[in-house]
Amino acid sequence: MKKSMYNIYIQGKKETAIFNLLTRNIIVISNNEYLNFDKLINDEECKEQLKSMGFSLENNINEIELMKYTLNKGKFSEKSMTLFLSLTRQCNLNCIYCYQDRRKTFDEGNNFLNKTAWLKIFEFLKKKSINLNELHITLFGGEPLLNKSIILQIIDDLNSLKNQTLKIYINLITNGVLLDKNFCEKIYKSINYIQITIDGNKSTHNQLRVFPDGSGSFDIIYNNLKEVINLFENKIELRINVNKEIILNCFSLFKKLKEDSLNKSIAINLHPIFENQSSFEYGCKKNTDKDLILQINDLYNYLSKHNFKFRKNFIEGPCIAKHINSFAIDENLNIYKCPGFLYSKSNGFINDIGEINFLDSDFFKEVNSEQKCINSCIYAPICYGGCTWQNKCNKEILDLTLESQLKSYLISRYNFEI
Repeated sequence: MKKSMYNIYIQGKKETAIFNLLTRNIIVISNNEYLNFDKLINDEECKEQLKSMGFSLENNINEIELMKYTLNKGKFSEKSMTLFLSLTRQCNLNCIYCYQDRRKTFDEGNNFLNKTAWLKIFEFLKKKSINLNELHITLFGGEPLLNKSIILQIIDDLNSLKNQTLKIYINLITNGVLLDKNFCEKIYKSINYIQITIDGNKSTHNQLRVFPDGSGSFDIIYNNLKEVINLFENKIELRINVNKEIILNCFSLFKKLKEDSLNKSIAINLHPIFENQSSFEYGCKKNTDKDLILQINDLYNYLSKHNFKFRKNFIEGPCIAKHINSFAIDENLNIYKCPGFLYSKSNGFINDIGEINFLDSDFFKEVNSEQKCINSCIYAPICYGGCTWQNKCNKEILDLTLESQLKSYLISRYNFEI
């Protein structure tokens, strides 16, 4: 037996955590066992379990080919589907850094997903569900809660599709302004995950995330968060968009969250921001500011030591554009390979009988593509050539972030001692 080339080793004071990038499994062993790991993977009592979890494999197996096979089996599978569904291009906030400039200037068709359009999507899903084991659907916008009636319809219809073989996961991305308790009581049993954005402390947030009249939104969003936290306990992720200035103002927000006992019920996601669509696209295609990345790492480390939670979103991937059964759909039934391309050139549309009419071959081209870098990069299982929309190599970023954020995750989830 040999060790997997996709193992990441985090050595702590007394124990060592091993994370496998291909299987996403984590084990914690003693430091002494780590020093003798080559023997451990060949131990009769341990080797089959370690092999099944991906931490070791037979000596004659080419692990690069195994990785390609595993990921290709997933990306061509009809057993799972990921769908991003825009419920409206309208928004009730006018954030100064909003990168969805295309949404603001796009004036064709409907502004909201209506019942007629949804029923065509639902017909599409019913046909697909025959082969599905898992359906992951994310409702977003614009601001999706401007279209609450269609959310209720979507939830009812999707619940009717559930059976013993089909699991459905419904996620919601919202600014939180309209996340009132009355509405949440109608949906909380069916929602698996909610992302809400608060950018730093009250002062900073109210400069960035404003209503059209220029007034701030912090108090409304924060009070809504406190009102519904018990309904969505451990289902809410707080996204905080940061730059070098905002990140310094996050500590007072974290203090407030802790004082209100919210830190143990929500997960934190820190994300770099850009001023607008142009700088967002430029920034995504250039190297991200290393100093900001290191500041984000330090902030995650701080959060882990103060009993905050965060998801393993630093290892999400590969890009959904590489999966044959993943789509983004706008309010007018246009199909895109991922939400980053919304309101640009579509790849097709859902027709009146709930089937996709493809307009070009670009959709399939990305699924079939295979970057040369995957043959030599340890990050291939989670990157597989990177995000289609960003169109850049992520190795430099992953070198800076993965090990550091994995350490913070281990401290947060497992009380791991570094």
